[in-house]
Amino acid sequence: MSTIHTPRRQGKVWLVGFGPGDPELLTCKAHRILGQADVLFYDALVPAAHLAVYPGRKRAVGKRDHTEQAGINTLLLEAAQRGECVARVKIGDPMLFGRGGEELAFLRAHGVAVEVVPGVSAAQAAAAVAEVPLTLRGVAQRLELRTGHGCAAATPERPTVVYYMGAARLAVIAAELLAEGHPLGTPVALIENATRPEQRITHTTLAELPQQTARAPLTLIVGEVVRGISFPGR
Repeated sequence: MSTIHTPRRQGKVWLVGFGPGDPELLTCKAHRILGQADVLFYDALVPAAHLAVYPGRKRAVGKRDHTEQAGINTLLLEAAQRGECVARVKIGDPMLFGRGGEELAFLRAHGVAVEVVPGVSAAQAAAAVAEVPLTLRGVAQRLELRTGHGCAAATPERPTVVYYMGAARLAVIAAELLAEGHPLGTPVALIENATRPEQRITHTTLAELPQQTARAPLTLIVGEVVRGISFPGR
């Protein structure tokens, strides 16, 4: 008599942006993932009371709960290796000052499936409630985001640059960045129709950007952060 082995379920981690704290600003996708998760690891700034509606196990992690980043990485990895659906819940957006990139890189390096669910960032929410436009035609065409923790880099950093609405101006954008001192080898990601079914992501460098073609709506991300994560298909 042969033994039938049931395949072990593959675990997965979702890096979920909870938004600024108001549960009504949670995205529909984030709400669905949180409802399906077996376990939710959440930061101290995420209102625990708003997570009570979700059936999965909850565990607070982070500095206030004496869990260092290496320990958080291990918790996520072990839960995924058990075949669990894991929600890593972060205030705001996980990829803005949320160490989402570090956790994404760690989990990918260990063969774990990961998906990022964006959230409304603190900058967006604060600007909305204060009725302060972050960009204003004729007044401010650029936006700079900084952390107040004052973490000085060991080596000088170049900022990540994001361009909106640049599909028809790739050569001009490349010239602007080169004139500002960005090296020719600076990595660039072109994201067409982000989050839509027809989404397309192209990875290139500043030197090759003028030869690229892209369709609107297009978002360009320029900087070393593009090189820092291992993406599928790269």
